[in-house]
Amino acid sequence: MGLWRVALSTLLLMTFLRGGIVPYLKTSMTEAFADRDWKRFRERSSTSAFLGLCLMVLGLLGALASPLVNWAAAFNVKDAVAVREAAPLMMVLVFLTLAHFAGMFIEIIYDARMEVSRPRVYELVGTVAGFGLLLLGIRLKVSLPWLALLSNGPVFLSRVPLVLELLVRHRRLLAVQWNVVPSLLREMIRPSVVCLGISFACLATMMLPNLLIAHLLSLRNVTVYSVCYQLATYPLLPLGALMPVFWPAFTVAWRRGARLFLLRRLVPAVAGTGVILLAFWVFMVALGQWFVRWWTGGQINPSQVLLALLAGGVVLEGCSYWFTTFLWSINDLRMLLLSCGLQCLLTAGLAWPFIRAWQLPGVAAAVMVGSGVGLLLPAGWRSLRRLSSLPEPAEAGLAPVADVEDELDTFRFEGTE
Repeated sequence: MGLWRVALSTLLLMTFLRGGIVPYLKTSMTEAFADRDWKRFRERSSTSAFLGLCLMVLGLLGALASPLVNWAAAFNVKDAVAVREAAPLMMVLVFLTLAHFAGMFIEIIYDARMEVSRPRVYELVGTVAGFGLLLLGIRLKVSLPWLALLSNGPVFLSRVPLVLELLVRHRRLLAVQWNVVPSLLREMIRPSVVCLGISFACLATMMLPNLLIAHLLSLRNVTVYSVCYQLATYPLLPLGALMPVFWPAFTVAWRRGARLFLLRRLVPAVAGTGVILLAFWVFMVALGQWFVRWWTGGQINPSQVLLALLAGGVVLEGCSYWFTTFLWSINDLRMLLLSCGLQCLLTAGLAWPFIRAWQLPGVAAAVMVGSGVGLLLPAGWRSLRRLSSLPEPAEAGLAPVADVEDELDTFRFEGTE
């Protein structure tokens, strides 16, 4: 399994790159949908499908070419079984990673049309099926390449019904308009670079604490921090799964001038998230030490201060999810880059002296300050400021807010039938 983890780490850059072009294209497509600009929507949806096809072809070529690389030497693998399985494992992972990336370009077509539930239901079914097949493969003691295929293959296949539906019912969305592809790609270069900067800042914020702990303290402390951090951030997993659902709804509401719709959902969502995560903070303070000891069989006994600070950072991070999602939905990329960059700089700049002063709790304190001062405050301020400047629908020549709110639940893209 160690070989699998090392192989996945080499493909991390591909996962990082998907944070570039996908967000801008998704929001741009949703804006065309909200404006009922069918021509512009089809231009973007067909370009999205074209990029997905290119990635699929690249995945096939990469899988075919991967045996030409001596992966065993690259991974410094000595075990005979691992040496034999390294090349086929990389063949499977290269193809499935790029295929998953390609599927995102199909998924965002559905997201832009406010059909956000079906792709995620299919993906959930694929994930559950993959987990079941993984357990079966482990029981049957199959090789690592087969384990990778069994666990990730169903998620890839879950995108097939989405593609078939578009081909049968909305073929015009996939018909590549070669005359607009070059200009659209040029249009997307600059915002995609900014999106990559945002992704890099977020990735650095996640990686820096462990790197600094390893450098200033010890690998044992890295393990303690990682386990506690994993427990503290569990509530963010379902919250993160909700954000793609609200993203296109926010975009449509913004383009239609539905200020009340946005305020009535954004502000209560932030407040409700804060209350729920504060309840989790209480749990972490009261029972967190006992739970970690039970979870790790008594091998890790963290301090209460460390758990309280980590959970406090999660409260701030969770509330910021709503504001950053709103900023993504209106393509306010500069503010997102500024906020995520400030979060990264504060976390990195404070972690060094805080670790020397307070050991592991110092890292958690730096992360908490970065999440609150660097991310939540600027993103929240910018979101509310943008909402306050949004003109009333009547002033902007749009439909009344009430009509827009009713429309958001039933909006379908008749222009693409």
